[in-house]
Order: sequence, then structure tokens, then C-alpha cells
Amino acid sequence: MNIRRARNQMQKGFTLIELMIVLAIIGILAAVDIPQYRDYTTKSRIAVNVASVSGVQQAIAQCLQENAGNIALCDTPALLVSAGVLRNATLSVPKNATSVTITTGTGAIVVTGNASASNCVITLTPTGATSATANGLIWTITSAGTGDCTKQTTGFDAT
Repeated sequence: MNIRRARNQMQKGFTLIELMIVLAIIGILAAVDIPQYRDYTTKSRIAVNVASVSGVQQAIAQCLQENAGNIALCDTPALLVSAGVLRNATLSVPKNATSVTITTGTGAIVVTGNASASNCVITLTPTGATSATANGLIWTITSAGTGDCTKQTTGFDAT
């Protein structure tokens, strides 16, 4: 009778080895998932930055179309306002960026991300509409910066 009672008492709870194995599995999963989650959130913040300048992209495209592809007439916010395709010469800066500018001479839109966007600089460059005979406008998007601005992190080719 005493042997049976002793066996029932030994079957309660988990052993230390079983608990250590569970903790090791949780540690391995966390070591893999946390960096992937960080990359995912950074990529989504950069995507928000790119999406926030879509109005400026459309304004440049419309200006190029109306001016026979002459980028010199469409490469500053002031020129876009005077062309009637942009409301305000002050470009709005998204939450995850420190600045948005248009490069004179190329019409490239440069979005400089803040620390939450890995300090990545995303450049949207219009190509294909530099002459009156161009059939379409293509935006080339590249990334650069002091943080981890690789294609894996940003989703765009690094320069």
C-alpha cells in the first residue's frame, strides 16, 4: 500500500529537466522572431514614408506631362505650385521621417527617415519622361543611409 501511495506522489508536476527544455525552446523562438519583427516594423514605417509622398509624385508626373517632359519646370515645390499641380510649396513630413525634399535638376523626391525608420534615405527618381516623345513615367526607388538600409530591411535596392 505504501509503494502505491509513493508512486502517486511522484507523478505530480514537471521535472526540472522538462522545464529547462521548454525554456530553451522559448528562448530559441524568441531569438529568431524578435529580429524578424523589428525588420517587419521598420519596413512598414519606410513604406508609410514612401506612400505619404504619392501626392507629390502625382504632381510631378502631371507637371511633366503638361510641360512636355521638361524636368526644369517641375523640380521644386514652388514650380509645382505655380504650375497648379500642388497646393502648398511646403512638403508635409510623415511621422517616421525628418524631411521631404525635391532635388533640383532631377525632380527626385528624397524622404529622410528618422530613427524609427532606421535613418534610411529613400529616393524616388522619375525616369522615362524627359522628352516630349516619352511614353510613360517610371519611378525608381532606392535606399541609402547610416542605418541598416539594405533591401531586406527597406524593400528597396540600396545605392
